[in-house]
Amino acid sequence: MNFLKKPLDIHTLDAIKLALGYEPKCDFCGDPNPMYVYGANRMSNGLNRQCWRWCACWTCANHVDNADWDDILAKIVIKLRRMLPNVPAFQIEHTTEVALQEFHSYAIKKN
Repeated sequence: MNFLKKPLDIHTLDAIKLALGYEPKCDFCGDPNPMYVYGANRMSNGLNRQCWRWCACWTCANHVDNADWDDILAKIVIKLRRMLPNVPAFQIEHTTEVALQEFHSYAIKKN
């Protein structure tokens, strides 16, 4: 399945910075250099409105575009386990699966 995506340009980057209040990172792995942004039909505050919502680095965008969900899940879980060593592994895995399900539910699909 293909999802609506565009290169992260300066205007979109500034709008995301303004909305978040901080420099955006890859929403999948936390890489500080997002290169793309995916469209959503729901904002993170729950408002049903189309927006550019999920930033992605080159590697994660490639995983998403190729439906490599196991690879992206593993990448996220490894990063979170390093960042949060006191959180049980099953909790990290569950939270990551829920976040990816949210992406599948709200990301705009291309025909």
